[in-house]
Amino acid sequence: MNKRLYIALILISSFLLSGCAYTHPEYSIGMGKNAHIETDLIGLFEGKGIVKSTNGAITTTFTAKMEGYKEGSVIFLRETYVYENAGEKTFTYRITPDSDFYRFDCIRIETLDSCDIKRASGTISIETNRTYIKDANIINVNSINLFHFLDDKRLLKQTYFNKLLFMEDMTELVHYTRIY
Repeated sequence: MNKRLYIALILISSFLLSGCAYTHPEYSIGMGKNAHIETDLIGLFEGKGIVKSTNGAITTTFTAKMEGYKEGSVIFLRETYVYENAGEKTFTYRITPDSDFYRFDCIRIETLDSCDIKRASGTISIETNRTYIKDANIINVNSINLFHFLDDKRLLKQTYFNKLLFMEDMTELVHYTRIY
């Protein structure tokens, strides 16, 4: 095939497959509502969740509450999980925006771990890395929390935990509904 024709076909195919249709700016295809940390995480959410092991088996279920609130320009995000077989866990993040709300500083209050926040379309990502020593072993735990905004009332949160260089990992899935 002629080289120019081949290049033209690739360019035309790329153009046709690129999704040139208009999308309302508040929504992105397949991802739901665009995420705005300063507004979308504010409010009270309730949900139910599961914990999955490395092989995909469900190891436990839990109920969850998430409350996001502002004190001045600082955003606090507090999640509480009540597990059916292992008690309760609370996670609190303090999120401080820069002057134009483009970048955010984050710290997990219970452990004083810093976290990295990213956002893309309908997803907000909070990533935390923690290293500690237990029984003379160095343990590194990486957690990635992905908040997928489905619409104004619902969000799906996925959390991935990696421990001991991928030797042990698990996933938590929570489906939240906004109460207010």
